[in-house]
Amino acid sequence: MFISLVVATVGRTAELGRLLGSLVQQTHKDFEVIVIDQNPDDRLVVTLKMYSKELDVTYRKEPHRGVSRARNIGASLAQGEILAFPDDDCWYEPQLLDRVRSFFKDAPEYAGLTGRVVDERGTPSTGRWDIDAGDINKFNEWTRSAEATLFLRQTTFERVGGFDSNLGPGSGTPWGACEGDDLILRVLSFGHRIYYDPALNIYHKNTRALNETASLLKAHAYARGMGRVMRMHKYPLWFVGYYCMRSLGGALHAHLTGDQTRARYFLSTFKGRIAGWLSKH
Repeated sequence: MFISLVVATVGRTAELGRLLGSLVQQTHKDFEVIVIDQNPDDRLVVTLKMYSKELDVTYRKEPHRGVSRARNIGASLAQGEILAFPDDDCWYEPQLLDRVRSFFKDAPEYAGLTGRVVDERGTPSTGRWDIDAGDINKFNEWTRSAEATLFLRQTTFERVGGFDSNLGPGSGTPWGACEGDDLILRVLSFGHRIYYDPALNIYHKNTRALNETASLLKAHAYARGMGRVMRMHKYPLWFVGYYCMRSLGGALHAHLTGDQTRARYFLSTFKGRIAGWLSKH
């Protein structure tokens, strides 16, 4: 089973090298890597040359920013039955693609598979993760997926229209995240099934924004994306309210315990989710 790994990248070289190095170590060798380079310069030349003899790499320079746009371009070039969208700063354990291949071979009724994002110590990161395996639905999707953990049949990706280029980092819109959530929700709306396996780990180093201002802006943009996607997919008000109140509760708890930086972060998230939900355009 041939797998296509679409990597949208900008601003990183060493991290991309780590990902490519982890792909060289894969026990399943039947895959390709499609690199969509959104850098304004040629910083990736040396890195890609290092792995050109060990990996099947397709390279495409794309001057227009936007991770969703880049992934769609990469998917249009893909030859694989299965698509994956690893972040340029994540990496795989050696048996990962073998496990993915086995899943799709043994479970033809599923269109997709997701796992968890964990840090270098194996600790779950980037939000809360469900500890139980099983099918994804509209309500548990938020704790069972991330773009970097998604493996999807190419035929399904094409059927639902790929990523929404108005969502995600670099889109030029206020909706700075949740492009993967939107894609998964559309896959489910077409009647396809996606399975979540919390033992399927994608490694990603925990990082912090360079300063508090950048962190708050990022939190707000990501939260607006979440609110926007919830509005697009007509989530009930009680569900939206739960997520909004959770971030507001986090802000209150941080404030009462004296962590004002964290309180501002949660408050920015709360405001972003509300703003995303209220926007109709």
